[in-house]
Amino acid sequence: RPKHLDATIDISERRACDAKPIDVGDARAVRRLQSFVWPDQLDRLRRLRAALDLAATTPVVVDAERFSTWLVREVHPKAGCVTVVVQTVVEEHLTPATLQELNDAIASVGRRASSSAPVAYVRMEFRNDAYDMSIRVLPDREAVTICRSDGHAQDIRWLEGEARPE
Repeated sequence: RPKHLDATIDISERRACDAKPIDVGDARAVRRLQSFVWPDQLDRLRRLRAALDLAATTPVVVDAERFSTWLVREVHPKAGCVTVVVQTVVEEHLTPATLQELNDAIASVGRRASSSAPVAYVRMEFRNDAYDMSIRVLPDREAVTICRSDGHAQDIRWLEGEARPE
């Protein structure tokens, strides 16, 4: 978390979608997920286990659906709230056509956003030899890169005071 962020955050709802969601309540699925962590990445394994513990006590509805239809149908900005759409390391796995579907879905959500019901589009994707995390507040702000990492959150460099437009 950036050092300068001291705001109180009140989360009213959490929702997600994944074409093939993992049931973190299934011990076999959890073991499989943990097997993807490299043996020398003990900090990463600790973070994963902490996330799994959190998921056990703070469940999130994860719909088994592609983002291109789910975002358009389910994301409706509400006045007085910031709707946050997060994606991490997605684009490198998409075909050009599927990437266009994602961009179209985000554009559709952005058209419903307003200054009283903004949407923060947060994404971490590979750019310029690292994974850049950016935030774009829709409907009308440009994306700003806020940090860079190795993609496994082991080497995060916050760009405080030097955040830059994408």
